[in-house]
Amino acid sequence: LEAIRKALVEDLGFAPPGKVRVEVVNSANELAKVSTLTKEQIKTTGTIAICKFNKLMVTSPSSLVATTDFAPKNLREVVAAAKAAPDKVTYASVGSGSSNHLGALLFEQVAGIKMTHVPYKGGGPMVQALLGQQVNVAFISTPLILPHLKSGKVKPIAVGGKQRMAVLPDVATLSETYPGFEQVSWFGLLVPAGTPKEISAKIHGAMAKTLAVPEVRQRLIDGGFEMVGSSPEEFLRFVRAESDKLGKLIRDNGIKVE
Repeated sequence: LEAIRKALVEDLGFAPPGKVRVEVVNSANELAKVSTLTKEQIKTTGTIAICKFNKLMVTSPSSLVATTDFAPKNLREVVAAAKAAPDKVTYASVGSGSSNHLGALLFEQVAGIKMTHVPYKGGGPMVQALLGQQVNVAFISTPLILPHLKSGKVKPIAVGGKQRMAVLPDVATLSETYPGFEQVSWFGLLVPAGTPKEISAKIHGAMAKTLAVPEVRQRLIDGGFEMVGSSPEEFLRFVRAESDKLGKLIRDNGIKVE
């Protein structure tokens, strides 16, 4: 990300006013935690705190992975195991309301199963719990878990994107079994709310140019990301949809975001 930001500033020829913030978030709900605006204001103004949406750059589908000692080898078998013994299958997360937690809840909802949530304090402890076979499964951002998938220390069950990933072509998507299922993390470019339109447009164009560089694209794809490169309007629509979907899930399950 820092390399992308440097390339962006070099292409612009100047550092934009204020700070160009590149935020890693999973939904408008997480953005709202650091904002003085209401969710409705996010929807109607396209502004978040002192920033406004500029570009959705890439998404990172979550991967449903399992420990090597967990008997199920595919999605059908995981669902069967969870149905045969409700609450016996355990899943890890980095806390209530995290993307790992919400991904598992969405999975439970569409599959009609119930698993046991085991939260950890941070991504490192969560991954170590998987590697140490202390839990059965987890929804994890693909770039984070990809090295361990490649080394065989954990096994892939399914991915949460709309289509199969170039780095995991043999791993099915959850949407192949449960149409419409999607669970992704994303990187979006935000600029200060007071940034003039012409400067915002120049920043947007510079980022588009940066993301079009073959070496940059390939490095991101190899790392488990999927290219998007949206317009500000498309970015806002994406955040609205994520906010509606995950907001309802949070309310329906009485989740207090940590």
